[in-house]
Amino acid sequence: MRLGALFALTAIIVALAFLFLSGGTGDPRLQIVGPARSVAGVLRARASNASEVINVKEFGARGDGLADDRDAILRAVTALPSRGGVLFFPCGTYLTRSASALVTLTDRNSATIEGAGSPCTTLQQAGPGNGIELIGKTEITNIVVRDLTLDGSNRAAKGIDTQNLKDSVIERLTIAGFLDHAIDLRGLHNLHNVVRQTRITAGAGALSSSRALNIRAGNQNSSEFNYYNIGGGRYDTAIDTRGSSPFISIGDIFDGTTYAIQSNGPMVVLMPYFDFHTLKFGVYPQANNVTVVVGERGGRMDQIIHNPGHAVSDKYLNVIGSNDDTGGLIPGTLMGAVATPQKLTAEVSDFAPPRSRYTLVWRISSDAPRVITGLANGVDGKILTLSNVGAFPITLANQSGRSAVANRIITGDGVDLRISPDGSATLYYDGASARWRVIAVR
Repeated sequence: MRLGALFALTAIIVALAFLFLSGGTGDPRLQIVGPARSVAGVLRARASNASEVINVKEFGARGDGLADDRDAILRAVTALPSRGGVLFFPCGTYLTRSASALVTLTDRNSATIEGAGSPCTTLQQAGPGNGIELIGKTEITNIVVRDLTLDGSNRAAKGIDTQNLKDSVIERLTIAGFLDHAIDLRGLHNLHNVVRQTRITAGAGALSSSRALNIRAGNQNSSEFNYYNIGGGRYDTAIDTRGSSPFISIGDIFDGTTYAIQSNGPMVVLMPYFDFHTLKFGVYPQANNVTVVVGERGGRMDQIIHNPGHAVSDKYLNVIGSNDDTGGLIPGTLMGAVATPQKLTAEVSDFAPPRSRYTLVWRISSDAPRVITGLANGVDGKILTLSNVGAFPITLANQSGRSAVANRIITGDGVDLRISPDGSATLYYDGASARWRVIAVR
């Protein structure tokens, strides 16, 4: 009987721990204390390296959106173990009007800053300081920030400012109202960090030079399933990774800004959604490193890959599986896309149909038998298929002097090549000889 009662009591304690895991149901009188708090600490640690949960309310934080809680939070931070621990914010609004950050971790490893969910826990910086600072003199590792809202009150500087952060995760946040970078990952030891499932909105009056996610140093960082709701006339770029190499964006949504991503390192953008209310360009690469955009979705923009003056060689740019049905320009090698140029009405030299520079198949037609003497925009290794979908033959002139030297075609047998209606010819560009070479005819 006693054993049964003991099990029942244990079950009640665990149930209470789950029920009030977020610090209560909104009633400030209901907090996790004593043995239940210890159980909650084990549960909340989950996969983190935390060994103890520090509830900021136990150190005097009010969380009522009126009192300045910074000093109480500082006492709670001081109580964290030297390695590990969860700094836990129950439901409430934790305010400061300070020029210093609301929460600062300096040279701490394996620590977690955690709320009870972004609709429930808000950290509000109503002064000019930052929201959260994670600072390492050399590097800090295994830091987690999750499940809360950061509110900059359209006055504060940065949402999360980091220095030398490594192997860390920022997840399930809402960040809004900051005038500088919402998240700034800086420092030479910035490495292997992930920002995911986070919604970022620029503050009213935010600097155009500010970024939703700024990564200007370090290596191998990623952004996954985030919503960058920047708005027009605020940040001009959502993600700036110039200096971080390589970088990967997976499933991010971009709404507003001029550029979704700027980068000068290798980058893969997988399944982005460009919601182009004011956004003009998807990705702006600024060096000859491979940039791949896979499975783009969206509309009403100028370019998926912005490459002004073709400063970056075409061979480094790839767009795979775009749905460009808006007439936008598509810089990059557009794998699987088809262009349909206007019908030929005369002989064409240095043929370069609009919006087809990077497509792989051209559906060509003519009003009568016509001749193409050369093809523009050749890039070493590029493959192009010309498919005659019209009612008249179209001829490719062999080594014609009527086109620029680098645009001429070698048909393979020294004579002009006739493409019959419903026929096709496949060519590749030979950079060594600066010529298009026919490799297949149907």
